[in-house]
Amino acid sequence: MNGAFNVRDRDILAICRDELGCGILLKVISAEEGNVILIERSDGTGRIRIGKGLVGEVDRIVDLVGIGLEVVDIKEGSDCPVAVESEEGSGEVYLGAYYNEKKVLGIRERAFSGCTSLSKVELGNVERISNESFKNCTNLKTIKNGRYTNFSEGMFKNTGLTTVTYYADRIPNYCFADCHNLETVNVVNTAVYVGSESFGNCSKLKSVVFAQGAGTEYIYERAFKDCVALENITLPDATFIMEANAFEGCIKLTNVTFNQNTNISKNLGSIFTDCNSLSEFTVNENNTYYKSLEGLLLSKDGKTIILAAPNNDYKNYTIPQGVENIYEGAFAAINSLETLTITSDVKTVGAHAFENCVNLTTVTLPQTLITIYDEAFSGCEKLVLVENIDSLNVFAPYVFANTGIKTITIDNAVINEGAFSNTALESVTLGSNVEIGKLAFANNLKLVSATVLGSTIGSYAFENCEVLTTLEMPNVEVINEGAFMGCKAIATVNLPSIEVVGDYAFANNSSLATINMGSVVRIGSYAFATIGKNNSNLLSVIELDNVEYIGSYAFSRAFNLKNVSLGDNIVAIDSYAFEACEALETITFGFDSEADDCTNTISECTFTDNYSLKTVNVTGLNKIDPAAFLNCNSLSSIDLSKVEEIGEQAFYGCSSLKVADS
Repeated sequence: MNGAFNVRDRDILAICRDELGCGILLKVISAEEGNVILIERSDGTGRIRIGKGLVGEVDRIVDLVGIGLEVVDIKEGSDCPVAVESEEGSGEVYLGAYYNEKKVLGIRERAFSGCTSLSKVELGNVERISNESFKNCTNLKTIKNGRYTNFSEGMFKNTGLTTVTYYADRIPNYCFADCHNLETVNVVNTAVYVGSESFGNCSKLKSVVFAQGAGTEYIYERAFKDCVALENITLPDATFIMEANAFEGCIKLTNVTFNQNTNISKNLGSIFTDCNSLSEFTVNENNTYYKSLEGLLLSKDGKTIILAAPNNDYKNYTIPQGVENIYEGAFAAINSLETLTITSDVKTVGAHAFENCVNLTTVTLPQTLITIYDEAFSGCEKLVLVENIDSLNVFAPYVFANTGIKTITIDNAVINEGAFSNTALESVTLGSNVEIGKLAFANNLKLVSATVLGSTIGSYAFENCEVLTTLEMPNVEVINEGAFMGCKAIATVNLPSIEVVGDYAFANNSSLATINMGSVVRIGSYAFATIGKNNSNLLSVIELDNVEYIGSYAFSRAFNLKNVSLGDNIVAIDSYAFEACEALETITFGFDSEADDCTNTISECTFTDNYSLKTVNVTGLNKIDPAAFLNCNSLSSIDLSKVEEIGEQAFYGCSSLKVADS
């Protein structure tokens, strides 16, 4: 294709692909000061300009077949960047400084993705490179980058790279994932972070070295996941945070080296999950934080266990004398650990310290005061016995979640969020001084019996305990949101002291047939409702003489409910409170007109679709909101003598209604 084009001074902002795919790469293009090179597809689309040109004619046009470029963004003004592509057939691309510090400013998302002929990329200091720009370039073996090269997520995923010398200041998520020929990585400068799965599944990667002085602030989860050939790693020469499973599945990893300034400021879980060949830690003699002893990484003073190498035999392990602290994640995911004795010298057990020790069966705690942090034993699925558990006065969030513990008795403690969730618990006995937090016993699918002698149940505390049948709570005054939601086997709720039932407290409890809550004052939204396609509860009669407030949808879709008696203290009944109670025949209640906040109102859709409702006995009623009795086609009697306002469709579909107006 030949022709002439008028052009103006422009900058290339991006090189990108269109939906037509990549095909071949750009062919040789020369760029000299004063010239503009125009590239386009053979069908006349995908035009880009490269180089700087004065207004005038350019008669050099290169014919490209199947390149798959879309029209690039360009802007007026500054010096043009220059892109110089390969010698014909070599499949190389140079992007960056060319002369007079002119450069390509950016590469759009997936610009060269799938270009299988590409073998070399020199990036210079390209400022903006979008995600997956070179993904699936399976023959790409060499990249050249600089300190300010802008890498992106998935940028070189599934390429043919064999070695990477990395100068940039961050390694994004998935950047080099699935590079199955990559063998060595050398990080030269400090990187702000090493992203999630940035080197995930690099199956031939053998060595990762952070140079002396090269640090990072964060190594994200699964950064080196399933690097099955990785044997050695030298950690960043800085203080940094390490997320869980950073080296998960590195089955040949035998040694981890700590530089002079290496310091793990926070360990968020099982760093070396399934790294069952790791037997030692090598610590630079000038490191001021750590020392190594018999497979343990210790603090310099020997009082804290930082990490334990997984390839040692910890079968029946006693924490050594003199150790006062077990650092977070120290023994996480060590499969050889079966029994554990924590000595009286130990003052703290850090978060995740023994998380996912899947063969741990017995833990003996000291009788002295000890603090155990979040998720310390979470995921120890065979853990059935914790001796001296009653010596703890605080159970941290999820500390024994997902364990095999079957029974507990606790007299005086704070049980925080999820502390015993998803366990094998069958019975729970909690004393009057026990504080129960959110989700504390949630999702315990074997829990049959719970005795609670305290006054308050936390939000969702026993949610989805599906076989819980025996529930003794004689002193409970407040049940918070969702506390027993989804407890499908509870048939009777006997709460003589209860005053407040929170939102969703007994929602989706399909076996619930009887409630004894004579002191209840407030019932929250959806408290006894059936939500979604769950089977309705079996409640047939409700007598709540002291209740003042009933929230929206509180008894919605209670299909078996026949009679409701609420006393004369009602202040408000919110919308849809008894919606679709298809068997409800009679409801009796009175508004407490002397109460300052009394609404004297039946709210919108409160009794809608109650097809069996025949009689409503209500006193103090002044207002009926729209659709309040919609489709109550059996309703035959209601006293409207004091009613001042009736909303639209309040009695629509009430074909049997007879109104008493005096």
